[in-house]
Amino acid sequence: MHTDGRVRLDLALINGRLRVAVADVSPRTPVKPTSIGWEATGGRGILLVEAMSATWGTLPVSGGKQVWSEIPVGRGPN
Repeated sequence: MHTDGRVRLDLALINGRLRVAVADVSPRTPVKPTSIGWEATGGRGILLVEAMSATWGTLPVSGGKQVWSEIPVGRGPN
C-alpha cells in the first residue's frame, strides 16, 4: 500500500542469523515513530522489525531502499 510498486524479499542464513531484507522503490527512509494512534495506517513496521531483530538497518538501493534485519536462529535449551 505505501510503496506504490513492487517489493523484493531476500532471505539468507549467515553465521547463525536469518537475514531478512525487503527492498522497494520508495526512497523514503523509515522513521521510528514516537507515538502511534489507533487510526494510523502505517508506522508500526519498523517497531516490529526492531522488536524482533538482533540488528537492523536501511540501505539505498537502485533509487529506492532496502530495510534489513538479522534474527538469531539456532537451538534453544534442551
